[in-house]
Amino acid sequence: TDDLLKGSLLITLNENLQHHTVDVDAYLHSLMNYLAHEESDLLYTMALGYVGSGVRFTHSDYNWLEKELWKQVEEGKKPQFRLQAFRQLMNIANSEASVSKMYQIWKNQDTFTGIDLSERDMINLSYQLAVHLPDKADSIVEEQLARISNSDRREEYLFISPAVSSNKIVRDRVFNALLMGDNRSVEPWASSALSLLNHRLREKEALGYIRAGLGALEEVQQTGDIFFPTAWLRSLLSGHTSVEARQEIEAFWEEHPNYSLMLSNKIWQQADHLYRLNVE
Repeated sequence: TDDLLKGSLLITLNENLQHHTVDVDAYLHSLMNYLAHEESDLLYTMALGYVGSGVRFTHSDYNWLEKELWKQVEEGKKPQFRLQAFRQLMNIANSEASVSKMYQIWKNQDTFTGIDLSERDMINLSYQLAVHLPDKADSIVEEQLARISNSDRREEYLFISPAVSSNKIVRDRVFNALLMGDNRSVEPWASSALSLLNHRLREKEALGYIRAGLGALEEVQQTGDIFFPTAWLRSLLSGHTSVEARQEIEAFWEEHPNYSLMLSNKIWQQADHLYRLNVE
């Protein structure tokens, strides 16, 4: 079918990017042109995901890409597509214009009628904005907490939100707390906090978390759900793209020459992008 062929072509295109055989900017332009015309839910989701992972390969300004995503938010063929485009923007936005626009949406959700943002979307947006706007981080967290009425969700927010503090001492305290098993009992909360601690905009400040986070992996496996080690590693490593991050992993191997093969494979899997992005 046409959808099967298009899906195969998307996968092939992404594999070519991973192996550095296509130009990243041409790749991103092709995907954005494709998204403007795609009507399949599955293929749209796939291509949008490739946009999100593809921007890690570019060192150039991609304001044009953010503008194209905003166009998808405002003019997308389906409400779900518009929502997905906004969620992708939350994750990759860098420009002052995009951050300002998202902040206005967060402050005045009622005036933004283009898409139906859930409370969960607004909570996630508050985390991203707190990282982008460190001077406003405390007030953003305080205001978002005041909006949450559900007691369980308030408890979750109180657990996760210190991870986006502008104060590194606070973030270090959160990280050290996550190294203790009792503080990982609600695994999705722990994963979210760890991911925000290792946010792409705080990559340099978070380098020190990598080896300690890897060092906790055996205990994470022993005390957690079967899928938690992978989630832990994804949260620890996915925000990193630097050679220094890769070197932290290599230093960990040197310190643990007889490390568990199963856990080693999990680390390799989640660190794969660091080797693809930093080809020697």
